[in-house]
Amino acid sequence: MKCAETLFVSKIYMLYVAVIFNMYEKGTCFIFFWLIHQIHLIAMIIIIF
Repeated sequence: MKCAETLFVSKIYMLYVAVIFNMYEKGTCFIFFWLIHQIHLIAMIIIIF
């Protein structure tokens, strides 16, 4: 179950990263998205461990 959850989260995370890079290429609020990315990363680490 834990392994399946981690795989599911990583798929969502990869999609999330793709969106971030897409926004970055368009130059849209990069710093704002970077901050959300950092918060999300910390939250994900807490959820997994």
